[in-house]
Formats: sequence, structure tokens, C-alpha cells
Amino acid sequence: MRAPARAWACCAVILVLSGCAKTAVRADSEQACVQFSVTALENRDTVTSVPAPCRGLTGAGINDAVARAIGIVAGRAGGKAASRARTSSLSPLLAGLIQPVSAQAPAPAAGPATQAAVAEDRETLGIPALAFWLLTVGMGTAMVRRRIARMLSRRGTDRGRLPPSVIVAHAGLALASLLAWTVYLIAGWAGAGWSACAGLLLAASLGVALISLWLPERGPGWHPPAALIVAHGVLAVTTITLVLAALSTG
Repeated sequence: MRAPARAWACCAVILVLSGCAKTAVRADSEQACVQFSVTALENRDTVTSVPAPCRGLTGAGINDAVARAIGIVAGRAGGKAASRARTSSLSPLLAGLIQPVSAQAPAPAAGPATQAAVAEDRETLGIPALAFWLLTVGMGTAMVRRRIARMLSRRGTDRGRLPPSVIVAHAGLALASLLAWTVYLIAGWAGAGWSACAGLLLAASLGVALISLWLPERGPGWHPPAALIVAHGVLAVTTITLVLAALSTG
């Protein structure tokens, strides 16, 4: 067991040392290029090709070495005006050493094919979310109608613990969010999609509050069927999951 461990340790040491050696070589090459450029500037020699001390560098590395050398020699003139004047006179001496560095090509603009692919990704989960949303709203509407009919049939003050304002807010948020989601699917506006998601979460929170107030009520006919409540909750959770998944991918 010790021999493999020693072999792996040796390999690791070799890799680390090779990386350090490469870094040291790059640093030495750049320093050598800087020194060569400084010497050429001091001797007023015009450089027309890449010398041996600079051949191990990239184009950007050579340009950086040239800039450093000009800064070193021009800085000896003293004063900003004299330094700028000396920089202008020294730059042509190393003009042949400067390497062209290609600019990074800009990202291509989204064409019709890309836009179509984004729309397809948005609809892949967005349309099923819309379908489950409609089913959820349909079951919720059935429960609200049952509740309203029960409240109207009661005479006097015994109308349960459920505030009508909470029912209206729950239904209004669910419908407004559904409308915003439809706009998102048609127009692709991210703001409409996230607004629909926020409204859906608020409506779900109010729905949980409604159930918590509904269940403790006593009396025949006050509660909707348990299967309807469970189905409504499952559809709501599925809708929220699909909405979040569609927004994260679109």
C-alpha cells in the first residue's frame, strides 16, 4: 500500500513543480523582454522583429513588456511634460515589436431562430402551467360558489367565521395572476411572468388561511367535500411548481 501512495505523492509533487516552473519561465521571459527593450531604448536601436528574449510571450505579453520598458526609460526624464515628450520619441523605436491583438468578437444578436427557440422553451412548461391553473381556478370557483350559496341561505348572523374580503382577495389575486401569466406566454414579458408568480404565491397563502378558518366551523353544509379541498391544493402546488420551472428556463 505504501508504494502506490508514494507514487501518487511523487506525481503530485512533479505536477506542482512543473506548474511553478512554467510560471517562473513566463515571468523570466517577460522580464527578459523588458530588459531587452530598455537596453534598445537606451541605445536608440530600432527593433524591427521579435527578439529571442520575447519569443516565449504572447502578443499581449510582448506589448505589456514594451509599455513597461518605455515607462521605465521615459520616467527617468523627470517631470510629466518631459516624460510625455520622451515617450513620444521612444515609441517609434519599438514599433516593430508591438504585436496586434485581435479584439474579441461581439456576441451575435439573437436571430429569429433563437427567439423561436426561447419561445418554445417558454411554452414547454408555461402551457401546462396554464392548464393546471385553469383547473385550480375551476375547483376554487366551485368551492366559493358553494360557500356563497350557504351564506345566502342562512338568516341572521350565523354565517361562519370566513371573512368575505379574504375570499374576494383570494379569488381576485388568482384571476389577476392568471391574466398576467397569459400575457407572459403570448408576449414573452418576463415582468408579467414574475408578477404572475408573485400573485400566485400570495393567492396560495390566502388559500391556506381560508382553509384554516373554514375547517373549524360547525354546522351541516359549511365544509366543501374533503376530496375537493385536497384536489384544489394538489393542483395549486403543481401549478406553482410548473410556473417556477417555466420562469427559470425561460
